[in-house]
Amino acid sequence: MSEIPWYLGQYDRRNYQSYLKAVAQETPNGWRRIDSKKLFPRTGEVEFNDADELRLRKGEWAAFQVGPGPRRKVQAKRSRRIYPYYDLSFGQSLLEARRLLSFEGITVGGEPGLWAIRFGSDALILVNLAESQSGSLILSRNQNVYEYDFNENGVIIVSDMSENGKAFYMPDVGASPAQIHDWTPDKQYIENVIQHLSCANSTAMVAEWLRKYADEQTGKLTSGINDMLTAAQTLRAGELAKTLEEEDSLARQFAEAALKDHNIADLLERQIQNIAEEERVALRAEHHKVLDNEFSAERQRRREAVETEIAAFEKTRKNEFEEEIAQLRQLEQEKLHIDFTEKQANIERTLKQEKADLESEISRLKDANSDLCAQNESQRQILASLTCEREVCLASLTDVEERTAQAQIELEKINIAIAEKTRRMTYSAFPEVRLPAQARVVSCEELGHIVRENKLLTPDGKILMTQFLALMLAGECPLLSGPETPDFLAIAESLISSGRSIRQIADPTMISCEDLWVRAGNNMATPLYQGLLLSEASCPRTILAIIERVECSAARFWLPALKGRLHGGDLPRRFLICGTIENEDCEEAEKMKEQHLRLRMENVVIQNAIALSPLHLSSENHSELDPGVASQGSLPDQLAISDKMSAGRLDLANTLRAMRTAHEVAPFDDENKATHQKRLIDLYADLQNNELCTQ
Repeated sequence: MSEIPWYLGQYDRRNYQSYLKAVAQETPNGWRRIDSKKLFPRTGEVEFNDADELRLRKGEWAAFQVGPGPRRKVQAKRSRRIYPYYDLSFGQSLLEARRLLSFEGITVGGEPGLWAIRFGSDALILVNLAESQSGSLILSRNQNVYEYDFNENGVIIVSDMSENGKAFYMPDVGASPAQIHDWTPDKQYIENVIQHLSCANSTAMVAEWLRKYADEQTGKLTSGINDMLTAAQTLRAGELAKTLEEEDSLARQFAEAALKDHNIADLLERQIQNIAEEERVALRAEHHKVLDNEFSAERQRRREAVETEIAAFEKTRKNEFEEEIAQLRQLEQEKLHIDFTEKQANIERTLKQEKADLESEISRLKDANSDLCAQNESQRQILASLTCEREVCLASLTDVEERTAQAQIELEKINIAIAEKTRRMTYSAFPEVRLPAQARVVSCEELGHIVRENKLLTPDGKILMTQFLALMLAGECPLLSGPETPDFLAIAESLISSGRSIRQIADPTMISCEDLWVRAGNNMATPLYQGLLLSEASCPRTILAIIERVECSAARFWLPALKGRLHGGDLPRRFLICGTIENEDCEEAEKMKEQHLRLRMENVVIQNAIALSPLHLSSENHSELDPGVASQGSLPDQLAISDKMSAGRLDLANTLRAMRTAHEVAPFDDENKATHQKRLIDLYADLQNNELCTQ
């Protein structure tokens, strides 16, 4: 099997254009039937331009490979003619095969046309078959039949098509016919008549009689009255009987003499052995075919049994895991509740004790002040000596008041911490997201230099990384797809968020935008909500939030709402969010392809440098992006970007989005900012073209 798969399809032509409707595809395990409309959207057909070379008629079959064609469509490449296949190899010589096809015909699911018929052990013919009145396919009249050497590898069997075990034959490239047989009806009739005559003299006489009495215009045989009288007189005289008796006796003597000859006996023995060997080969091939069918059926049965057992085992393990998770969640909730109760009781006890001490001190000071006021009139003479003591008391009172105010501030902080802890425990039963220690903080200009010097990214990967950062800073939620998406995101984590990201796997319960922050049904906070808190805290951190497998949720509802909040600036600038797509062929992914920006992750990582990724992605090489305040750009910059947007290429909304993204990409690479801006504008133009196509 080649790296580029082959497809089977039927030829059709309409509206002056040729098409091949794909039916089956070549796989490592053989040919299988496909859903052509899913693989080749809308009609399930591919354009076909070699009609003159193959000379196909409507309904005939061909094998082909696909490649890009004009108008962004798929076109058939390297097409080869194939034929419906029927096997007459078991005990069927060419003459017997011709007799069967001429009189009885074959009953098989298929259409009239050119068929590949196998006969004998290593020969094959291409014949035109027509439909008879009984519904079977019989040999067409007046045709030349081409005989080829049979190639077992050319047989194509598609077992899961509508006809059970329908087969095709693909001739070798450049195969030439070994013989050409003229199977016209008149010649066949004459040959059969001559071959059934036992005597060479009689054969010559019949052939001469046929040539003599054949009508040149109609091709029919005629005879006169004299010929009939001569034939009757010969029969009455018994001359024909005597001639036949003499020829029969002579033939017996010749047969007895031939059997006594050793050379002829050896020749007959070898011929008998050859016939027996051919029979053994035919029986062996038939038994091999039966065994192959039985082996395929047994393998399918065992595969289904194993898949059933695996499904049951996975279901059991899933239930066990769910029960264990529920128990762990309940234990964690109980433990957190006990810890919270104990801490709250200790804090209340401490506050009560301090409050009692302060009240006692205030009461004592009030009593002392009252005594001093009562003694003020009677002890005016000793006022000077008590002034120092009064100042000491006032200082003590000031200290107490400061301690009281400080205690009040501490109490407010404790109340705020308790409220924050209570709020987090109310919204989430999961451990709090804790980011690693903050790595070296870099600006957009410094990060652009780091990306250009990265040892893991290819030139295309560096361009995609710059576009990826600019789109997220511009309020977009780019969707990543392709085989190298995990590697690309791992490199992005080390560059912009100290080596870690916050991930959330999308599921069918995610319908509205609020489901990103609070889980539907249980009012629990999601990891995205915790990351949002970290990005807007008093010491904010740059958060790379990744929504994995977006196509598994109702993204057509929540993704536009999320993009609206991002464009409106409702979320912190240091909260960068993107999504990934794993199954690009599902319906949800097709909808997103028409409305949202997607980045294809292919050839973005240098494969030879992957072995050094632990060094390049170590904590010493991590960095964290500080994007700063968004810049609207100067008027000359805006005019330079507008020159790249041709009139009518983008609508108003996409023009504003493209302008904002073009401003964000400039700090990363000031020297090549024009190239980056043009690529980003092309992304929005392609997105708008997809939206117009869907309408």
